[in-house]
Amino acid sequence: MQRSRNKKPSTVRRIEAGTHGEPVIQGEAGTQLGPHHWPKRTGRREPSPRALIGLCLAMGLCSFSKVSHAVAVTVEVASDVEELVDAPLARRLIRLELADVELPKVNGATPTRPVLTTTQRLDEVVFVRLLRQGDGLLVELWAKGELYGERRLVFSSNEQHQARRVALASAELARGLREARVRERQRLLREHLAPNPITTPDYVTKVNVAGLATVAAGVWPGADTMLVGPRLFLNAVTESGVGVGITGAVLTSTAASVVRSWTELGFRSSWRHVLSRHLELAVGLDVAAGVVDIAPNASFDGSEVSQQTWQAKAGLDAHLEWRIEPQVSLVVAPEAGLFLRELRVVREGTSETLEGPWVGVALGVLAYL
Repeated sequence: MQRSRNKKPSTVRRIEAGTHGEPVIQGEAGTQLGPHHWPKRTGRREPSPRALIGLCLAMGLCSFSKVSHAVAVTVEVASDVEELVDAPLARRLIRLELADVELPKVNGATPTRPVLTTTQRLDEVVFVRLLRQGDGLLVELWAKGELYGERRLVFSSNEQHQARRVALASAELARGLREARVRERQRLLREHLAPNPITTPDYVTKVNVAGLATVAAGVWPGADTMLVGPRLFLNAVTESGVGVGITGAVLTSTAASVVRSWTELGFRSSWRHVLSRHLELAVGLDVAAGVVDIAPNASFDGSEVSQQTWQAKAGLDAHLEWRIEPQVSLVVAPEAGLFLRELRVVREGTSETLEGPWVGVALGVLAYL
């Protein structure tokens, strides 16, 4: 009997419903273990992918909702208009009509927002002015210090009716301003989303390649003939007008002479200047070396070993280019220079020199490749 009296009663726990429906655990000595006594969870629950997607969508909608903003309206009524319009009614109706108009921000700058007592914050203030103009009433809408538009109304004998017409005209102007802002915002968005053109670094120079085909002719003092033949020229021109290229020509004598032909290969550097819309001038310096072919019965300084020898010349030319198409021009090119080697050709006791100055001209067509 003593043993049973000293025996500790077994702990009994019951789960009952609390006053607000939450589970309550009855412990020892009537202790209630509520939700704040429950054991803490050892693991951390990670957010599900659906929750993350929903959060992103909500943030996107919140940012999109800030594209347009309501406006604050200030109504200015001229003193000579107050006797024709119910001014307090006009102010109230104008604010009601413009309360639903939201003006999008065009620029990226965030204007200073006034502190309001309501939960709404207004981004922009528009001004509506009521003026008298002759026999009519003038309604003006101002935004950001600029006059956007105006409407002219005829007088009405009813002041309340006139106030209503003024409010409708103000709402029409505000909607027009909103449409203009939307179009401007879309234009800026298209420019922002448009792919950026590939810009060329400053150290990279754009080069245009052109080919020139001409018929050239040249003479020199003491010559009894003229050399005529085709000449080809391949040139590379930079944006600044500086060009370099190579030339090649095969000139043949026009009469029976000791000099039968001249074959050359040369180098030319030039500078181009635009004279007008269709006319350009390219001044160049060219150096060429060629092979001279003489008649069979002639010799070089009395030597009959070979019928060919070499010669070199240097000179200046001026290409006058008349543009007939965007990529095609007609060219007239006078030139003058000096032979760099003294060369004397002997035939039947007479001699002919190929030295000293020479002059020539070329006619052709220039095409940009």
